[in-house]
Amino acid sequence: SFALFFYPLLLLLNLDSHYKWVETGRVSIYMAEICGTAVSTAATIRNGRAASLEFVSTLLEYRRQKAAITLCSKALADLFADGVEAVTLSGASEATAPYEKLGVHSCFPNIIMEYKSQN
Repeated sequence: SFALFFYPLLLLLNLDSHYKWVETGRVSIYMAEICGTAVSTAATIRNGRAASLEFVSTLLEYRRQKAAITLCSKALADLFADGVEAVTLSGASEATAPYEKLGVHSCFPNIIMEYKSQN
């Protein structure tokens, strides 16, 4: 759904502590539209000469139309033009191929663990 799709960015924008980053230019937000419909988002978070590419998402019915890869290309170009030397990102396994097309390579696999209270 539309609300679920934009939830990570809405959360980012509604937190006072993170909005300060937007004001200082440390966070940039990107959105792609197709025929007037917002279909894909991405954001970058910068810390000096390093940055991360975050919140990349595309509405299901608009996938495979190059919206996300176009946004990511623009975001990376902006970062590198502004002096960033390294960009990190994490993504689901289905996102590997598009990121590799951008020139991103895997550094190490993530391990996600969960602890459940015995109460």
